[in-house]
Amino acid sequence: MNLMKMKTILSVVMLPLLIVVSCSKNDTGLGPLQADFTVNKNEIAAGDTVMFTDLSQGMPSRLQWIFEGASPDTSILANPIVVYELPGTYKVTLLATRGNASHQVVREDYITVGYGPLTADFATTNTTIYIQEEITFENLTKGVATSWEWVFKSENDEIKYTGNEPKVIFENPGIYDVTLTVSNPGYSDSREKVGYLTVLDPRDLKADFDAEYNTIPTEYEVRFFDTSIGLAESWQWEFEGASSSVSNEKEPIVHYAKPGIYQVKLTVSNEYTSKTIVKEKAVRVVDNGNLVLLIPFDNKLTDLSVHTLSPQVQGDAPLFHGADRSGAVGKVATFGGTGGLIIPDHEALNFLSQDYSISVWMRSSNTSRMMVWQESGKNGSGDNQTWLRLGDNTTDRKMRFAVEDATGGFILNSDRSVTDGRWNHVVCVRNGNRSLLYVNGALVREGTTNNTKVVSNAAPFKIALQELVSGFDNYFRGDLDDLIIYKKALNETEVKSLFEF
Repeated sequence: MNLMKMKTILSVVMLPLLIVVSCSKNDTGLGPLQADFTVNKNEIAAGDTVMFTDLSQGMPSRLQWIFEGASPDTSILANPIVVYELPGTYKVTLLATRGNASHQVVREDYITVGYGPLTADFATTNTTIYIQEEITFENLTKGVATSWEWVFKSENDEIKYTGNEPKVIFENPGIYDVTLTVSNPGYSDSREKVGYLTVLDPRDLKADFDAEYNTIPTEYEVRFFDTSIGLAESWQWEFEGASSSVSNEKEPIVHYAKPGIYQVKLTVSNEYTSKTIVKEKAVRVVDNGNLVLLIPFDNKLTDLSVHTLSPQVQGDAPLFHGADRSGAVGKVATFGGTGGLIIPDHEALNFLSQDYSISVWMRSSNTSRMMVWQESGKNGSGDNQTWLRLGDNTTDRKMRFAVEDATGGFILNSDRSVTDGRWNHVVCVRNGNRSLLYVNGALVREGTTNNTKVVSNAAPFKIALQELVSGFDNYFRGDLDDLIIYKKALNETEVKSLFEF
């Protein structure tokens, strides 16, 4: 065998031996394997999180945690975070592994979980049921409770239950307040919901109804809804002045040919009883002749004129939780002073030198400067524009009705306040070169310009805000209802009729 071949054979034989020796030296350099860990807190309340930190020595290549009573209950991370939902004392185990070597540390009763604060809450699928109907109350309490006390109380009845999620059957009709009290060894909390549950006797009825819109133009088809409480099986409607004077449908649709305030009567029946309700001012009908915009603000932003214009929200949208001048809830738009409406430029609202009338109901206690409505006017002084603004000062400019074009402007100022916290009806009329301002059916100010102003250009109509050269300002703060615009000059009798509506 020659020398070169012998060196090759020795090299092959020695290589594994060198690898084994090398690995052995490296493992020895890492030191002994020693599992160890710490935690950010040992004592917590139920529902809290705990973060563990690996402190193992000897460079383990794998970690295996076991968390008794926690979620998740295992982990292979170096710094796991777990949640303990239930009170108790819990063991933690950490196994550290490197190659064939391993070391385990077990700490008994290492985490102590106590009872934490409680926030009582509950809900049901339905809040209107019938007697003898079973209803389950869902416990939504936050925290760990050990006892639950439920109280269901009406004017003539009181029922008590214990348990997490009771199933209750009510024997007596009524409107029930529901109270849940939850407790654990360290804390207690209660939640009461007044008038939460309505329990009905199917043999009894309470008649009621609503209209999709309470203010409509003539010939507009309006839908009526039965909102009676109880198990109604038949309906008898009577519509004063409508196209159909009677109906037995649950949701009839009618229209009115003449302006006016009309009564609606509904009788609901079942095999046990019959009940009737009459609303004297159920619907207000206005003339649709020369009508170019009608927004009733009845739970939505809908124009009921033939143009069906679409108001767009600028800033924050109005809310519909207030009551109108008749006490109907959800039938007005409440503006918070941070938003308004914009109607894109449309021929119907380009008044130019024509006559027009703008009617609106408003309620506000804010005395700062506020724009109620504005046509055009973005470019400021000398622009073709008309507007109604409140609160320019606290003396002679509490209301201002403006008409303006490139030839100059004319502003009708009034010391009459309409920001007294009550409902007020304001109508602005342009009749040729005359400007008239009405409040609650009466003329409070009028004036005459030298020439008829061309008050519109290709710009949007604004509600509850003022458009400036850059941006918006003078936002209205309060309630608006029944915004109506005619391309004609209303006379005093017509203005008074709108106020009486």
